[in-house]
Amino acid sequence: MTLDKIKVNDCRSYPDSTCIERVLFYFQECDSAGAISCSDNRFLVVMDVETGYRPKTSVDADLRKLLSRFEIIKIEEVVQAFRYRHFYLNI
Repeated sequence: MTLDKIKVNDCRSYPDSTCIERVLFYFQECDSAGAISCSDNRFLVVMDVETGYRPKTSVDADLRKLLSRFEIIKIEEVVQAFRYRHFYLNI
């Protein structure tokens, strides 16, 4: 799978500075080289990710762990898209 789109659907903040973001990851099926087939096979993965005042490296590591059960070709690309998600929310 390869990342097609990322969207923050909801964000909940708590008094202890914890912040939980509900993130929608849209993936498209591809082969091991990353080539997308002619068929339109898209997948939606919805997950809650704790962000808040945590170090980015910890959030990145948690995201990699949460997504590890999926066959994602370029996981680092997904992590970077998540890290920069706030720049693209208003598009």
